[in-house]
Amino acid sequence: MAKRKIFDELMEGVDAMKRHREGKLTLRSYKEEVTPLPAVDSKFIRETRKRMRCSRAVFARAAADQRENLGEMGAGPGQAESSGGGAGAAGTQVSRHARATGRGGGGVKQCR
Repeated sequence: MAKRKIFDELMEGVDAMKRHREGKLTLRSYKEEVTPLPAVDSKFIRETRKRMRCSRAVFARAAADQRENLGEMGAGPGQAESSGGGAGAAGTQVSRHARATGRGGGGVKQCR
């Protein structure tokens, strides 16, 4: 297998961005729909935790880890709290992934 030339690939991307800004190149683009967060209450969190077979402590740790990741992704700490607060926003992300994949866990370690 040939060795990749990472610097050349990066410079090719920078050149493409420059030509795009100048109107000499059309880059592929798409629009993504923003889906609102579902309503999260204590019953929803409890059902999600039981479906994932997590103890309260393990689920709380997973929710806290997810909440920290929300801050890193650009939804600062204040926004994460206002979108459901505490374990609510993180529980929503965990359960959304669990539903999409058909199994519990998602970005969180499997609870046993």
